[in-house]
Amino acid sequence: GGGGLTGRCLRFVASRTSMSLAFCHFTSLLLISLPFLVALRLPAVRMENVTPRITVLGGSGFLGSRICRELVDAGGHVISISKGGNVPAWCVSEPWTKSVSWVSNDLCRGPRQELDAAMGEPEIVVSCVGAVGFDMQGLLLGNGFANAEAAKAAKRVGASRFVYVGVSSEVAACEGKWLPRWMSGYFEGKRQAEAAITDAL
Repeated sequence: GGGGLTGRCLRFVASRTSMSLAFCHFTSLLLISLPFLVALRLPAVRMENVTPRITVLGGSGFLGSRICRELVDAGGHVISISKGGNVPAWCVSEPWTKSVSWVSNDLCRGPRQELDAAMGEPEIVVSCVGAVGFDMQGLLLGNGFANAEAAKAAKRVGASRFVYVGVSSEVAACEGKWLPRWMSGYFEGKRQAEAAITDAL
């Protein structure tokens, strides 16, 4: 329901394990469109009358919460993991939120066993994890390290598919041009995430 995000899945990377990886890069934060759901193979799963189990990392954020909504609407069983584990204020009164398990966990801190337990037993893991701000180390940690840990956890809990929502090439092309210098940490973190995720899987 509601407005969504235009996006395109740029490529699929066959992993060295049984888990497949999709990098989804979005140019707009307005709508979750069919290409995103196709990247998760939800149409095929629904045709088999199976409820897919999906864990969304960063699910309380601006993008992650809207992805949770679309996945619930598409028939998924959804777990949202975020630092606070709270239902976002913008949708707290919406019925679909009751179909999501909102769980608190910090990808960058704490025992990995707690993260694994929080993730449940998903078939699909979607990472919308990211960070913005002016601290270079924080940007590298929140965009790079956190997503690498997400991929490792997805592998440990037996997920068959990992989807990483990154930044579009059109936006990345602006690095070093009109964007402020502190944004370089954001883009470097995203690059580190893609490389680390591919290695982790």
